[in-house]
Amino acid sequence: MKAPWVEIQTSEYSVKTEPKLIASINRKRTLLLCVLARYQIIQRMHREGKEHVGHCPFNGPWSPDHGQFRVTLSGGRWRCEGCHQEGGAVEFVARLESVPNELAAVLICTWFSRRWPSRVIR
Repeated sequence: MKAPWVEIQTSEYSVKTEPKLIASINRKRTLLLCVLARYQIIQRMHREGKEHVGHCPFNGPWSPDHGQFRVTLSGGRWRCEGCHQEGGAVEFVARLESVPNELAAVLICTWFSRRWPSRVIR
């Protein structure tokens, strides 16, 4: 049986990927740490118990929705108490780069040299 494919087309790429890829990446806790380090966010956070806390990268300090950005590395999840957004590594990249989750998953795989079950056509 063939796997269902999701096709995303942008001005630069046409991406076909399996929906299971997003869940697979979000289960990898170390990838969230790598993504946050790539954007130099984890370096500006401080630790409170099991969580890292800092300013939300989606809401600047001038925003009325500015809240605490909390990352639980043991669970591989993040959430913002100001804009009420949450997710894993894929959702973080998708929100920050303004791309669909499927393309964010491909970006993460490309950045960290991970295999992914998709075809990227330029």
